[in-house]
Amino acid sequence: MTTSDVAFLRKLAEIKRTGQFKISMEQLRRLDHIKQGQFTATITEEEEAMPPRFQTDIQDAEVFVAEGEPAMFECRVEPKHDLNLSVRWYRNEEELVSGGRMRITHEYGHVALHIFYTYPEDEGKYVCRATNELGEDQTEASLVCRPLPHLQFQLPALDDPDEEVQLGLVKEASSRHGVRAKLKGDEIFRDGLKQPPRFLLKMESYPKILAGQGVNLETFVVPVGDPDMKLEWFLNKEPLLFKSSFTPIYDYGFVGLGINKVYPDDFGEFCVRVSNKFGTAEMAGWVGEMPQGEDQNKEEEPDLPAWCNKVEKGRLAVECPPEITKHLMDMEVGETETAKLEVHFIGNPKPEVIWTKNGEELVNSRHVQVRDREGKSTLLLINVLPEMQGEYRLVVVSPLGSDLTFCRLSVAPLPKEELMRLNRLQKNGLDELVKYEEDKILEKKRKKQEKEDKMKDIKEKNKKFA
Repeated sequence: MTTSDVAFLRKLAEIKRTGQFKISMEQLRRLDHIKQGQFTATITEEEEAMPPRFQTDIQDAEVFVAEGEPAMFECRVEPKHDLNLSVRWYRNEEELVSGGRMRITHEYGHVALHIFYTYPEDEGKYVCRATNELGEDQTEASLVCRPLPHLQFQLPALDDPDEEVQLGLVKEASSRHGVRAKLKGDEIFRDGLKQPPRFLLKMESYPKILAGQGVNLETFVVPVGDPDMKLEWFLNKEPLLFKSSFTPIYDYGFVGLGINKVYPDDFGEFCVRVSNKFGTAEMAGWVGEMPQGEDQNKEEEPDLPAWCNKVEKGRLAVECPPEITKHLMDMEVGETETAKLEVHFIGNPKPEVIWTKNGEELVNSRHVQVRDREGKSTLLLINVLPEMQGEYRLVVVSPLGSDLTFCRLSVAPLPKEELMRLNRLQKNGLDELVKYEEDKILEKKRKKQEKEDKMKDIKEKNKKFA
């Protein structure tokens, strides 16, 4: 039996006497070997007795606490095989224990403190202290919890002084985001005029959104181009802190907040506040279940399964804003082929349907056919030409809100030989059509002449008998 085995047995006796049952993985393995009678006959890895000494120090750390990011301190300590070595962690002189959000490890001289999810109270000075019978050593570092920035912006002014150009930019932005707002011309900031902020689009609420899903909060604010206009986001009356899952948008009056993944602490009332020298305006929408009584003025929704309100061919029992249930997908078609774009939607009252290509509204024509049925709209592109490729967008609009979907249509051009062959077939077909029409006219004239000759013969015979 080695001296290290003797020291280990002495350690076990101390544990039994004091009732402290903290034991490392190395000590558990040693105990298992001793129970099986596996004693080493010679001293193979015997270390000289020495006081603790840290080979590396823990380093200062900095995290964004609102993100819940992890933090870790690690270092190396000697002697690594000393069974009497005790390693303890402290934060602001208060000892830490392993469990919950924190895990403390000490194996083969490697010491680490893992904080899986940081909170503001985790900030402070951290000390790792190693002690044995011959002395002690320690290393320390600080954890700084930096607060995340508040989502607030100073909205930009318009660069071009031309009023028509400015209004055109606002109209393009509203079309780009599917906003059906009637612009009268007073939405542009004019120096010297009293223009308090106002919203042109109501922000939708999403009471049935689930954790892990994505959502987009959208509205439209004017005047556009006011250099003194400030925009702020709030969640449950508190300033909304920036997170990696948030994507704020401002595009010539269009205001949006994209949340690519909703977390449980994101549920509540989102509010956007805009202010300038002449006043303040707010617009709010809910993400997640609304509190009881929040919507008490509206008609109570019948007790139906959740899917009942989204059956594509069913009738909705209650009023609800338009929502697209089958979206457009990018597609590629060959030249002269037919493309079919189909969208399913719900909404009560029945929403208006608008198809656009590259921002221009589509109407029925030789190559374009729009067909609307209850809850479904289809766009047929007949005999597709290369110039018909681009972005196609469908917007559904009602007094309760709007929704949109879009896709990119690519047209693969025909080879030159195939195009020439089709042109020949088209020319031959046109010649045959002209000849067919000419023959039909000649046949009609011939029948008419025959009928006239027959009537003439009948009249002459009648005269003879008279």
